[in-house]
Amino acid sequence: MIPHHDFTPHGYLDNPYHSWKLNPSGVLRSRAPLGMGWHVPNVGTYVRNQFQYTAHLMLGLKIGKTLLMTPEDFKRHGCTIVSHVHTKNRFEYTCTVPKHALTLTARYFLVQEHVLGCILTLATTAKQPLPVTCFLLHQHTHNPHTSRLWEHGLYALDGLLEGTALLGIASEGDVFVHGVRSADGSELRFGEMEYVVALEDAAIWAHGVDVPRPHITEHEESTGWQLRTVIIPCTVTLAPQSESIMNIILARGVSQDEAWKRWEDGIEEIALAEAQHRADDEQFWEQAPQLSGDWPETWQRGLVYDLETLRMTMRPSAGVLEGVWDGMQIQAPRTVLAEAAMDTLFLSYADPDLAAEVILNHFTSAPHPNLPCAREDGSYNMVADDGQICGTAPEWGFPLWCCDQILRRTGDLHWLRRLYTPAAAYLNWWLEHRCDADGWLVYACSWESGQDVSSRFGPQQTGGTVIQHVRPVDLQASMAQGAEILVRWATLLEREAPVVASVPPVNFAVEIPHWRSIASDFTLRTQQMWQDGWFRDYDSVAHEWSTQQDAMHLAPVFCEVADASHKEHLRPFLSQPPMHSSGWAPLSWPPVVMTLVGSAANANMPLDAAELAYLY
Repeated sequence: MIPHHDFTPHGYLDNPYHSWKLNPSGVLRSRAPLGMGWHVPNVGTYVRNQFQYTAHLMLGLKIGKTLLMTPEDFKRHGCTIVSHVHTKNRFEYTCTVPKHALTLTARYFLVQEHVLGCILTLATTAKQPLPVTCFLLHQHTHNPHTSRLWEHGLYALDGLLEGTALLGIASEGDVFVHGVRSADGSELRFGEMEYVVALEDAAIWAHGVDVPRPHITEHEESTGWQLRTVIIPCTVTLAPQSESIMNIILARGVSQDEAWKRWEDGIEEIALAEAQHRADDEQFWEQAPQLSGDWPETWQRGLVYDLETLRMTMRPSAGVLEGVWDGMQIQAPRTVLAEAAMDTLFLSYADPDLAAEVILNHFTSAPHPNLPCAREDGSYNMVADDGQICGTAPEWGFPLWCCDQILRRTGDLHWLRRLYTPAAAYLNWWLEHRCDADGWLVYACSWESGQDVSSRFGPQQTGGTVIQHVRPVDLQASMAQGAEILVRWATLLEREAPVVASVPPVNFAVEIPHWRSIASDFTLRTQQMWQDGWFRDYDSVAHEWSTQQDAMHLAPVFCEVADASHKEHLRPFLSQPPMHSSGWAPLSWPPVVMTLVGSAANANMPLDAAELAYLY
């Protein structure tokens, strides 16, 4: 059953068409009080990115003398706003207006890539007719500094049908059409379209005060941004104890013709699109776990947020990335092994088949055995300052351990047979390309470690600064762990011998002693790094052991290469971990948290492990 709670009235919708290089289609993000819309290419805080525009479908109300337009209006009149449907596909506001016995629900979802839909329901328990004016708004922010087109301002027009309006970028920019149609035959009466700058101006206008329309080039002096709000007033009279349902569409296009055509198609397809999204949500939640009973409500809702975020992070085929892949985040998706491994591990609690498919795709489709961080166009986005192409290391997110947990859940040996060869190639790549002259593993740069610009690695200009003089203890431990996992996998595959077409043969009788030797070697190396009561990094140029204590130095306990005396000595640090780098609390980054919680569990400290997880 799809979760139904009093969720936060803020969030995102999935735009499966969005990617960072080939198709920056935009991120769909809520906007108070009752809006949803595109941020293109995203919210504008990613590296040096500047957004191009935001386009939000917004809603306001007027009931008698009560005007509800701005967030402050809703608060002042005692309205409550929550979200009862909060999935990657559908986001629904529920707003109660107690003064007028009115409940509004606004369910947003994508109809097509360039068409945002909203099903608006107005319901009353009043025992007399209730006239309600809805203000259907398109609120737009245009950033002319990021355009390569011939653009200088914005214009607004009435649409081709009653109840529609158009906003265009002059002279050759995009065009947006929004409008409404009754979904249940209710009579809708429309006022004249209005055109102002901000939502506050719309509220002033709705109070009956004349507001000058913006001139075409009007902009904010401080930013140069051009803000516009197009308003369609729509009045419906609700019969006593009844409801009215409307379908609303905001469509975008490169021309008036295209935007209008998409609006027409969208208004016809809106019901089908919502039904398809609902079916997809139902299918996911048929097997996904939910918390109930005496679990705190914040936990019940939090698990839903986490799982829906994971769903949204799973991206469809794009460019050189075939099959479903993990985008790490939705703003500027990219392939990162560590985050993909952790994401799919957690997703496996809800959809083990999809989780297994996604992480396998990462290994089998990577252009190099170290699984470089990359975009959908094939470009690499983690290149060290000396030009080395990097992917995340075996210690960040412990990807083979995550895969092993998925295997333990599914028991799918055919999947394991397909995974084994690229997983072994991954560790072999690190042994071949990231071992120093004495056989110690090193990172090319701190980005490769996942621990960007960590003070563990000494002075760095950037996360790409070469740090191959540092021998990190967590990296040695992760190789011991990974090799031990491959021994177990190879033993299992040799015994069960699953047949998988098109997978090259592997001599597991040779693989088993090879990886057993690697596991033994790096277990010994890790234990040699126990100095003065702590697992320490070593600087091979300065010939010095590190003095800094870092949360990731506890990784040997997680990797089960620390002996009983190490664990006993580290117990105080497992319950009260040190900082991560010099600037991060130990429970800031998920891979570090997983390391700490897993280490406490491996040290037979279950209550401390639970407390660390709870604090995170």
